[in-house]
Amino acid sequence: MKKRIGVLCAFIEEEPMHSPYSIHGLINTLSCISNLSILAVANGADISEETRKLFKDTPHAILLELPENIGVPAAWNLGIELLDCEYLFILNDDLWIKTDCILELAKVLEDRPDTAVIGVEGVICTELDENGFPRATTKYKKQKQRGFFNTAPKFSKAIVDVSAVGGFLFGLSMDFVKKTGFRFDTRYSPAFCEEFDLAYFARSKGYKTRVQLGLDSSYDHIHGISSGPVEIEYLGKKIMSDELSARNTRLFSEKWKERLEELLTP
Repeated sequence: MKKRIGVLCAFIEEEPMHSPYSIHGLINTLSCISNLSILAVANGADISEETRKLFKDTPHAILLELPENIGVPAAWNLGIELLDCEYLFILNDDLWIKTDCILELAKVLEDRPDTAVIGVEGVICTELDENGFPRATTKYKKQKQRGFFNTAPKFSKAIVDVSAVGGFLFGLSMDFVKKTGFRFDTRYSPAFCEEFDLAYFARSKGYKTRVQLGLDSSYDHIHGISSGPVEIEYLGKKIMSDELSARNTRLFSEKWKERLEELLTP
């Protein structure tokens, strides 16, 4: 039976289970939402028996353990393929949220059918950099406090059109996915630039990318590719994260070269 909300969480390293910034914390929070299903993709991650038991004991949650890291785009596509829902939310495992955050974002997708993507952080771009990649000129972004990030205190709950939505927490309209055939481009594997590519695709089909400000969410990048230049293993390959970022920005600019400026602004 179709669920109203589906949640996909892909990760390559399991966070400490007793931390609020973990898949355990997410499931405990999300379990309060009715008519919801969760798919966690252990993208080559080593999984503890405690985590396996958590999923076994949570009827609406599925743990999919993959033998290797297939990359972020391919893992996110599994959510599109496997979760039968109206609104698909993609979350980091190092995220802390309140249930109201997901429910309010889902309501935006419901009330504004021209919205393809809704998140809590985003950027507005009005120019391209020297490599032809969108340059952020306005940021609706995190405020760092005590080592953690929180978007809630600074903004009202305004809904703003943006050039791209932050990838740690966003929702997709599955009506948009169905009508356009959207899938995340696996050429960006293992990660980086997926959010901009999604936003450009959405605008090319006449849809909007938006953020709702002031919602209570935070995340903690203690480790992983967001914490600095690190080596990433995926599909039998290795690449440094800074090299990967440069490669994918070139790929993005080449892919959208005919429409870079046209689709730049929201």
